[in-house]
Amino acid sequence: MSLSRLLQSGDFRTVAARMLHGMARRGHPTDGNAAVLAELSSAPSADPPEPALPVPPRSNTGYGKIRLRMPPAWMLLGILIIAGLVGFQIDELTAAERDRGQDVNWSTDEVDGSAPSKEHSSELTPPRRATSHGRLPAILTQKQVNYIKLAVALAGTLLLLWGSLLHRTGRPNAHRRLRDGLLMALGLFAGLCWWNLLHFHFGTYVHTWDTYHYYMGAKYFPELAYTRLYMCASVADTEDGVRSAAEDPAIRDLETNTIVRVSTVLADPARCTAHFSDVRWAMFKHDNAWFRAQMSPSRWARAHLDHGYNGTPVWGILGSLLAHSGPASRAQVLTLALVDPLLLLLMWGFVAWAFGWRVMCVALLYWGTNFLAPFSWNGGGYLRQDWLALSIIGICLLRRERPGAAGFALATAALLRIFPALIVAGIALKALIGMWNGPTLRLAMPYRRFTLGCLAAVALLVPSASFVAGDWSAWSAFTENSRKHWHTPLTNYVGLKTVVTYAHDTRARFSAPLHLEDDPFQVWKESRRRLFAERRYLFLALLAAFTLLLARAARNHEDWVAATLGVGMIPIAADLTCYYYSILLAFGFLWGKREAIGSALCALAAVTGFLSTALGWSDEKFTAMSVAVIAFVAFATVSLAKGPSARSPERSGFPEQDRPRPAGSA
Repeated sequence: MSLSRLLQSGDFRTVAARMLHGMARRGHPTDGNAAVLAELSSAPSADPPEPALPVPPRSNTGYGKIRLRMPPAWMLLGILIIAGLVGFQIDELTAAERDRGQDVNWSTDEVDGSAPSKEHSSELTPPRRATSHGRLPAILTQKQVNYIKLAVALAGTLLLLWGSLLHRTGRPNAHRRLRDGLLMALGLFAGLCWWNLLHFHFGTYVHTWDTYHYYMGAKYFPELAYTRLYMCASVADTEDGVRSAAEDPAIRDLETNTIVRVSTVLADPARCTAHFSDVRWAMFKHDNAWFRAQMSPSRWARAHLDHGYNGTPVWGILGSLLAHSGPASRAQVLTLALVDPLLLLLMWGFVAWAFGWRVMCVALLYWGTNFLAPFSWNGGGYLRQDWLALSIIGICLLRRERPGAAGFALATAALLRIFPALIVAGIALKALIGMWNGPTLRLAMPYRRFTLGCLAAVALLVPSASFVAGDWSAWSAFTENSRKHWHTPLTNYVGLKTVVTYAHDTRARFSAPLHLEDDPFQVWKESRRRLFAERRYLFLALLAAFTLLLARAARNHEDWVAATLGVGMIPIAADLTCYYYSILLAFGFLWGKREAIGSALCALAAVTGFLSTALGWSDEKFTAMSVAVIAFVAFATVSLAKGPSARSPERSGFPEQDRPRPAGSA
C-alpha cells in the first residue's frame, strides 16, 4: 500500500515502521546512541532484513473519517522525534566537516546586551553560524523560521477562538473532526518549530557557548566555585600561548559582575592555580583548549563577557557526574547534549498521560512558537531543561493524584533552579485556607503526602550536593552568587520588577552607544538599581495584591490547578532571564477549564513574536514582553478566581474519571 493510502487509513504504526525501514536502508541510525557514533563513520550500515510489515485493512473512509485517538497521536509524536534525530545526525555530520579543516563564518551578534546599535539588537540571542563552503546549506533562514513560528501561533489562536465561539453559540461539536485534525497538526508542527524546524543552531546542534559554562563549571566546581571560571580560562589561555603579552581583552569579573581587563587577572595567576592540583590543572587546560577550538577567537573572547556558571549545588550532582565521564570531546559533548531531548520527550509523555493529546497540543503551541524561550537560547545545551521537565511532571502527577511523587518532583525542580519553588505557592495558599476554614488546624492527607515528598527530596539531595561539591560551603557560595545576580539588571530579564524599574528616559539606547565604561550597559544598570530602590514599595504592593488574587483563585479548584496558577507567581515575584519562561506552557493545561486561557496563551506567543520583530533594543523588547506576560497571568488568574468551570471534561479530551474534585482533594 502506498504511503498516502496508509496516511488516509490512519494506520500510523505501519507508517512509522516503513519510515524506520527506509531509514535503515539508507544508513540512518534509528536510535539516539547511533546519532553520536554516526559522525565517526562515513560508511552506511548493511541493509537489514526486510521487516514484516502488518497489512492494514482497506479503508474507504477518506480523510473525513479519520479517528483521532491517542495511539495515532503517540505515533505522530514518535515520527516527529525520529525526524528530529535524522535532522540532528545530518547537522552534526556536516558540522564535522569543519573539524577537518574548513572555516566557518560567524555572526557578529553578541552576548547579553553588549551591542550598542539597533542593527545588533539581537545580541540577546546567541549568534548562529552562517553556512560555510562544504556544508549543506540551510533550507530556511532564522528570519523565515521566525515568521513561520509567528504564523503558527496566530493560526493556533484563531483555531482555539473558533472552538470557543462554537461552544458559546451552543454548537460545541460542530466541525469537531476538522478542528481536532487542525489542532493535532498545528500542535505537533509547533513542537517542531521549537527545534527551529530541524535547523537547530543553523550549522550545529550543540550550543557550545552554553555547554562550555555548565560543563566546565560543574566538572571543576571544587576549584572554580562561582567566581573563577573566566579567570582560570584566561590563565590557561596564556600558558597555552593563545594570547600575547600585548593583548589585554575585557572579561567579566564574576565576583562583582563588572567588566575588567585580563591584565588584572594575569597579574596574580596564583589566585586561580592555587586551587588546582597539577593533575586537575592539566585536565582543566585540556578541556578549556577543546572548547576554545570549537569557537572563533572573537567568539571565545565574547563568551567570557557572559555571567559564568550558575547551577545550584544540586544541579552539580548529575552535572559533575556526567562531565567526569571523560575529557571533553565531540563524542562526549554530543552525548551530553542528547540528555535534554530525552527529558523533553519524557515531559511531553507525562502531559499526554495526565491531560490527553488535545491539551498537550495546546501547550505545544505555546512552547514551540514563543519568542521568550526559543531553541537559540539554550537548546542543544547541557542539562538545561531538567528543571522544566520536573516542574511539568510534578503538575502532571498532581493531576493523576500522586501528591507524594508530585512533591518530590517539584522540590527537586526547585533545588535545581530555585524559582520553581514559587509553583508551590498556589498549593500552599489553598492548603492554608483549608486549614483555616476546617474544624482543626491540620493539613489534609494529600497535602501531608505532598509535604513529605518535598522533604524527602531535600533530605536526599541537599547532603548529596554538599558531598559532590566538596563541603557545605557550596550553599553559602550559591547564596552569594544568587544575591549578586539579583542586584545585576540584565536587558533580557522578564518580570514585574523589570516593568517597575522601566523609565523611558533611561533606556539603553541613550547610554550604551556612548561607551562611558568598559561595560557599555553599566550606566543603564545603575539606573535600574536606583529606580528599584525608589519604587520597591510599589513592587511589594503589587506582589501582595497578586498573592491575594492567587489565593482566591486557587481555593476553589483542584490541586493541579492551584499549582498551575502558582506558575504565574514566577514573573510576579522573580526577575528571570527570558528563556525560563518556557514554564508558561503549563497554562495550556487550563484550556480544559477555561477555553479563553488556551487562546490567550497562543496569543501571548504571537505577541512575543511581534515584539521581537518590531522592537530593536533588548531592554525595550523584554520590558514590553514582561507587560504581555503579566497581563496574561493576571487574565488567567482572574478567570479562574470567578469559580469552578462547568466545562465538560469529555470535550477537553479528559477521561471520565478525571472530572474536577472538591477542594482539599489532590
